Amino acid sequence: MLTQCPARILYPWEEIVKLCKKYGALSLVDAAHAIGQILTDVKKADCDFWVAVSPSNAKTMTNPLTNNW
Repeated sequence: MLTQCPARILYPWEEIVKLCKKYGALSLVDAAHAIGQILTDVKKADCDFWVAVSPSNAKTMTNPLTNNW
């Protein structure tokens, strides 16, 4: 989870993704509340999965391993 609304708490997700890589674990970033609020580069994030809310309010999940952007 990137943020928690309405408190606007920003979690250290980039560091958590790095730890996952270090220990061979998959990482999933829940960015549902971040879209339009926090500037992020999904490809640079290097996470295994990125979950966000699409304009139709349906959750979407992307996987950089399959280039599903």
